[in-house]
Amino acid sequence: MKSFFTLLMMAALVFVVSASTTSHVLADFPAPFVTNKTLAVNTVVIVGETADAKDIVAGVEVVKYLYRFDEYRRVSPSSGGVQLSTIGIVRLDSEISNLSYYNAIVVGGPCANNVTSQLLGNPDPCYESVPRGGAIIKLIEQPNGNYALIINGRDSEQTRLAVEALIQGRANVAANQTEVSSGIVISG
Repeated sequence: MKSFFTLLMMAALVFVVSASTTSHVLADFPAPFVTNKTLAVNTVVIVGETADAKDIVAGVEVVKYLYRFDEYRRVSPSSGGVQLSTIGIVRLDSEISNLSYYNAIVVGGPCANNVTSQLLGNPDPCYESVPRGGAIIKLIEQPNGNYALIINGRDSEQTRLAVEALIQGRANVAANQTEVSSGIVISG
C-alpha cells in the first residue's frame, strides 16, 4: 500500500509540474509578458542606449500595448486620458547585466541594441541580420523559462513598422519567427 501511495504522489507531482510549465509561441503574444490580465513583474522593454528616436518610440508603443491588457494599470479614456508609468518596465541595453532575469521585449537591431546583438550571436556586420527593407520578430525561450522577444529592423523605420504589425495583429505569427518586409508580413 505504501508503494502505491508513493507512486500515486509521484504521478500527481509530475502532472502538476508539467501543467505549470507552459511553452509559449509568438502567436500567444502578449503572453508570456501579460498573464491573467496582469503584466508579468519581470517584463522589461529594452531599447538601445544609442538608438534612433524611432526605436525609442517603438518601445513606448510596445509598453502602451502591453498596458492595454493589464487591468491594474489601465486607465479609462473617460477618466481624462491614459496615464502610463514606464518606470521599471523600460530599460536601456546598458542597464541589463543578465537578460535571463527578465521576460524581455528587445526593440531595435543589433547595430542599435547590444542585447539584440548578443541574442543574435553578434552578427558582423550588424545590419546584415535582416534583409534590406525588412524586419524580424523572433521569440526565444531562455533556458530558465523566461522569454526574449526580438523586434529587429534593418533600420529604425523597419523596426517601428514591425512593432506596428505585431501590435495591430498584422503579423503572421504562426511560427516563432516572422519576417516583415515593406509592410508585408512573411512567415519564416
